[in-house]
Amino acid sequence: AYKAFHAGMECPACHRSVTEQSLPEVQAALKKVLSELYAAGSEQRAQLTFEEISYDVADYPLWVDTAVVTLREIARLDALVKTLRTQVELLERELRSTAQRVNLFEKVKIPEARENIRVIGIYLGDQQTSAVVRGKIAKKKLQEAAR
Repeated sequence: AYKAFHAGMECPACHRSVTEQSLPEVQAALKKVLSELYAAGSEQRAQLTFEEISYDVADYPLWVDTAVVTLREIARLDALVKTLRTQVELLERELRSTAQRVNLFEKVKIPEARENIRVIGIYLGDQQTSAVVRGKIAKKKLQEAAR
C-alpha cells in the first residue's frame, strides 16, 4: 500500500503534492505506520475472546440466546471501532510528522541547498577567472623577461 504513493500525488490529509525528493521518506513513513497498524490490529483481535457459557435453555427465556449472540457481536464491533480509532490516531500522528518533514525539506533544506550551490558556483567561477588572470600575468612576465 505504501508503494502506491508516487510523485505528483496529493496527500489526502494535508493536500500537498508528493515530490520526487519527499517520495522515499513518505513511503518509508507509511510503511512504518502500516506495520504499526497491523501489529495494533493483530493485538486487538487477539485480546477479544469469549468464554462459553453453559446454561439450561429451560431456565431462561428464548431471547437470551439471541441476546448472547448480539452482545458478542456488539463487543466485537466495539473492539473493531477501538482498533480503527487507534489506527486513525497513528495515521494522523505519522502524517503530521511526515508533513512537517516534507515542509522542512521543501521550505528550508532545499532552498538552502540551492543557495549553497549558487554560492559555490560563484566561488568556482571566481577561482577560474582568477586562474586565467594569473596565467595571463605569468605569460606576460615570461614574455617581458624573454625580451
